[in-house]
Amino acid sequence: MACTTTITEQGTRDVFYSIGVDQTENLKERIADLHGVDSEPMKAVDQLESYVSDPGTKKSAWYWGFYKRVRFAMWCLYPHAGDSVRTQMAREFIDDLFNGGYIRVLQSLAGENGNRQASFAKERAKDYSVPMGAVLLFGPRGGATMELLHFLAAERVHGMHRPGTSPNPHWSEKTKKTWYSANRTTNWPTVKDNEGEQVALDMPQEQGRLPQGVSIAIRKMWRCNPALRDYTGTNRLSGDIPYQIVEDVLDMLVQKKFSPLDEIEKARYNRIVERANTQGIDPFYAVYQNLFANKNKLRPLWNKARKLLYDYSILLWETQNELWLVEGKRAPASGVVYRSRKATVTESKKKSVPGTIYLNNGGYYWVIARKMKPQPLIDPKSKPKVPGSFIVNNGRYYWWIPGWVKHQRLVPKGEKFSTKDKTIALKIAKKLWAQIKKNDPTLAANIEMHTRINGTATKVRSVAVRVAAKMWRQIQKEDPELAAKILQDNRPKAKDHWYAQIVAGRKHRFVGSFETQAQAEAAYATEFEKTWSYPPGYNVQCIPKIDKVWPTWAEEKAHLTLMNERPRMPVIGQSDQTKPLVFMIERMQRVNWLVKNLILVLDTNSPAASADIAIQSRGKRWYGEIKKQGKRPVIRGSVSLDRDTGRIGIRLYKQGFSDNRVLAEEIYHIGFKIIRHSKPKIFTAIQRWYRIQLQKGTDPTLSMPDMFSRRMAMEESGIRSGLPLHVVKSARKIFSPANGVSDSGMHQVKACWSMI
Repeated sequence: MACTTTITEQGTRDVFYSIGVDQTENLKERIADLHGVDSEPMKAVDQLESYVSDPGTKKSAWYWGFYKRVRFAMWCLYPHAGDSVRTQMAREFIDDLFNGGYIRVLQSLAGENGNRQASFAKERAKDYSVPMGAVLLFGPRGGATMELLHFLAAERVHGMHRPGTSPNPHWSEKTKKTWYSANRTTNWPTVKDNEGEQVALDMPQEQGRLPQGVSIAIRKMWRCNPALRDYTGTNRLSGDIPYQIVEDVLDMLVQKKFSPLDEIEKARYNRIVERANTQGIDPFYAVYQNLFANKNKLRPLWNKARKLLYDYSILLWETQNELWLVEGKRAPASGVVYRSRKATVTESKKKSVPGTIYLNNGGYYWVIARKMKPQPLIDPKSKPKVPGSFIVNNGRYYWWIPGWVKHQRLVPKGEKFSTKDKTIALKIAKKLWAQIKKNDPTLAANIEMHTRINGTATKVRSVAVRVAAKMWRQIQKEDPELAAKILQDNRPKAKDHWYAQIVAGRKHRFVGSFETQAQAEAAYATEFEKTWSYPPGYNVQCIPKIDKVWPTWAEEKAHLTLMNERPRMPVIGQSDQTKPLVFMIERMQRVNWLVKNLILVLDTNSPAASADIAIQSRGKRWYGEIKKQGKRPVIRGSVSLDRDTGRIGIRLYKQGFSDNRVLAEEIYHIGFKIIRHSKPKIFTAIQRWYRIQLQKGTDPTLSMPDMFSRRMAMEESGIRSGLPLHVVKSARKIFSPANGVSDSGMHQVKACWSMI
């Protein structure tokens, strides 16, 4: 359908932005506070500002030299990509690298060495007759140069294949065999012959890495979501992201020539996915519901997909560890401890009693290791007069020894009943005990052996020490040989030692004691490789575990049962940082035309806004004011038409996550276009209101769509904006679940998207 509305004098635009002021700490203010307003770093900042804002900078030899370095970096990262692809990628990333370099320069000038850096840049600019801003950005250790190096380091973590043909060329052969025996190799049959036909790939055992094509495919899938750019594979991502990634890899497996699905099943699979995409239904949910009657037929494919992703998680984790070791951010753990020789004990400090007095079950015992068994330390005063115990029944005393002697009546001479006097009872019990020892020596011996006739260990430390000293004097007097044996010290003389120990799980395992540090470290390294199959220094405590990183088939089934068959608007990049937007996103999911025609991407970056974009979206007056204040404009959100998918894409950046008005502003950018094509009376009212605002002194460089969408975002937050009430009500109806936008109306909006 052709556009029937005349294009305004303001021209055309493909992307509409929401621009704001950088809410992070102002680095320029920090530089001024630290070094002074008239300092060399502040002068360097002024020259850097003028250099960055100069339109001729991006045409200079310095900038194009940096562009060539970025393009070469793309070749280093993706050596198999074509020239056109590398050129396109360099153009895509160079603005982000340039802006990131600008921030790095400000951060370095805000440090204590800011004066030194500013002086160096000034002298170099003078010697080579170049702008000082070029030196700060592109010179030795310049901001853009360092940003490129950090970009390369981060990109290598995101899926670069393992170097060489083995897990690590520096590992020992024993470690490599352990690696291979642990099934850490993968078979991915996607190799093509000379005629372009796929053939099965038989990976040799010594090839311990993912094939190149698989790494690129998974890396592309991994990088498509902004929330995954810094992911290192050690934990499970939040929300639906891990489920979506496994589903995408499963889709790759289905499309292979050697897919477990036959041609009919594959054709049905493709039809289901295409129909689900047109209806806005989650494709894998539709496949799960409609492809097979037996839902578990997809389980083998799911397990194979998560196994591939787990191998990729291990690859990311290994690369991250190698990067840390190379950069010196993580020193290899030695696992050895130095223990010096203990000082010899002087004669005056030697104990009066050898051995150890210890407390056990409330009583004190004395033991000499490997020379004397534990002996109870019994206070003589606590020794019972007779074995057994007394029982008082109705005031009368009885005596018995449990298990040996039954209850005995304690009857005084001349009486018929047991005594009520304790002293008399004790005398009678002594006579009975003496009679037992005389008449039945065997019984008496058993009683003495199996009862505490000698008393119990004392509970008083001072008494225990006194009793032990008495026992020791008795041993010295009665058994001199035993005393000499006790005093003899057969232990080796103390000397300095290095101890090696390794942590396995939650336990510390002792490896051994060594005379030198080198011996201890060598033993630790050997034990570490034997235990973990990795060289020392790897953070094995954080090694990925497949069930913790990637969801199982049972978890996926539970996840699918919670899904609604109703079409959903695609939302990419949801995380804990985007929680303030949850209510707004759920509201959007209830609006049919948004679900059918919109995709929302939540990007954790904070891109700077160029002068052209800032003026285009907020006007020259606003841009001039924030430049005077030394503030930095940033892009908080944008909306554009993806002509490949036919969906309108809203991209929200990090500094727009906490403000619902940013998302509302982008929605009403679309709403403005709908009003233009479907509600001519309301559009005429908006034009009339815009002319009145210009007459009142509003910045004429601020376009009507940007002014309208910003004012409607204010209305959504409860702030009166000055828009006519009937315009506000009509615009809100567009964003209401009860009212819809026809497919023909949205088609016209997309056809005339670039019109302002």
